Amino acid sequence: MDEWLTGLHSFWRHSRIAQATVSALFNPRNHTDLDKSGLVAENRRYIVTAETARLWISNTTRGCAMSFGRILLCVFVSLSAPCITVVNAEQDDDRVVATVLGKRVLLKNVTPASAAAKRKEMKPGEYSKWLRGYRANLMLYQICGPVMKDYAERKKLKPTDEEISRKISSITKEHVRIETNNKEELQKLGMRVFWLNGTSRDWRNAKALHEKYGGRVGISSFGACTAIDGLNAVLKEYLQRGDFVFHDPDLDEAFWEKVGRVPFTDVVLRPERVKQHFETSPWERWRQQMIRETNENSLPKDEKD
Repeated sequence: MDEWLTGLHSFWRHSRIAQATVSALFNPRNHTDLDKSGLVAENRRYIVTAETARLWISNTTRGCAMSFGRILLCVFVSLSAPCITVVNAEQDDDRVVATVLGKRVLLKNVTPASAAAKRKEMKPGEYSKWLRGYRANLMLYQICGPVMKDYAERKKLKPTDEEISRKISSITKEHVRIETNNKEELQKLGMRVFWLNGTSRDWRNAKALHEKYGGRVGISSFGACTAIDGLNAVLKEYLQRGDFVFHDPDLDEAFWEKVGRVPFTDVVLRPERVKQHFETSPWERWRQQMIRETNENSLPKDEKD
């Protein structure tokens, strides 16, 4: 139950950021809402100003994705994400289990808060299997996110994260008219934009990997897109180059077992659908959707019915 409550709290927290961010998007003066919310301190990597408020949409996409991932007990990665931390409530274990792009991953970073309770509830064999699988899932977050962010920067994939954010911001401001004091509508819009930024980066990365490596492409129920064989190839390249190293043999084995089971996807696209999927970018589909919604909203009520 800890994961559900933690996920709900995290999702609520990022929803508040979404509301304040979109408010700032339409009225730069409202960027102070982020400071008043007391949430800015939780992400000290970013300084919120009128000019950078729009980039919060991009930078906090991962937080929403992680929240849903915990709630629904599935793995979803915003492939531009930094590492996450889940603290073990039973023991503060600082043993280093992996090094990813020069950053240490501690055992407590991949141990759920519910470990102590689960140990009491489950039989020893069941508990060990559950904990091993859970840690492997969290290692996917710890490795795949930073690796793909680094890959996109090294290969100078276009558009960049900032360019994607600007495209989406421009389209949104062009077609959406919401009063900044309408908190409910702002929050709904904020969540849509959060997801769009994350899935847009996934789409860009997957398209580049598929063009280079070919292979299967999968999509998740959240809209995330993964070039399955391309991602596996990149992970092996980074491993061989020493960009990430496991210091725990069992976690090493569990991680590659998870990778081999087609992570992050619910459906593997047929070859003909792959081409179609990469023909139109998510932000262009967003533009088309905004135009449709604007046209529908402009119709008289009797015509809508």
